[in-house]
Amino acid sequence: MKFKIIDLEDLRESISNLLMNHFPYDFTELKKTVFLKIDEKMFREFKNRPIKKEEVINLVNLDETDTEKELIRIRNAWNECEEIILKKIKERTGISISTENIICSIDPYTSHGFYGEDNISIGADFDSESAVMVISHELFHIFYWEKLKELGIFKKKLGEESFKEWALAEVTDYLLQKDLQNLWPNTTIELYPDIKKVYEKVRNLWKENNFEEYLIQSYKIIENL
Repeated sequence: MKFKIIDLEDLRESISNLLMNHFPYDFTELKKTVFLKIDEKMFREFKNRPIKKEEVINLVNLDETDTEKELIRIRNAWNECEEIILKKIKERTGISISTENIICSIDPYTSHGFYGEDNISIGADFDSESAVMVISHELFHIFYWEKLKELGIFKKKLGEESFKEWALAEVTDYLLQKDLQNLWPNTTIELYPDIKKVYEKVRNLWKENNFEEYLIQSYKIIENL
């Protein structure tokens, strides 16, 4: 996996995706996870339209964090355990993950993770163990959607998924991260409050089926929610 400091376009995409698609919380909660000069008026506006690149420039201070040091720390932590993580994911799901063409951006402006079709980003303030867990979480998402397309279940573009489909993706990643908890024993894995309904519906399927059957059966369930 290639590591770099996040650029303005990746940051713009990450923040716009967070606010427009999957941030059901209020402005107070936003300020705990996004370290940009976004006021409440901007928050309301950016919930309804993409942020422009020139607006991002006005929201950041490019010199405020020694991001290069954090990049080296997080990259080293990931490289030490990438092989075992990918092996464990394949054992549990059958999915072979290749990181050769994946770029991981280190982001000093947020405390969350983000994924695109061939890239992920992660907040620079995570401790090393938590950073490894978040990278594996975001990385798995990329290949999760590819698996759904392979099975003919998901036929839209990434980013066009419904809330229920997004919720199932997050639940599935949560269940996988819990199964691999021994790889990050000191890290708390949180279940987002707004996906608990889907979690309750599919968690037994995770225990009782192989991964492909879990996906097939889970999609049948969420179609009726």
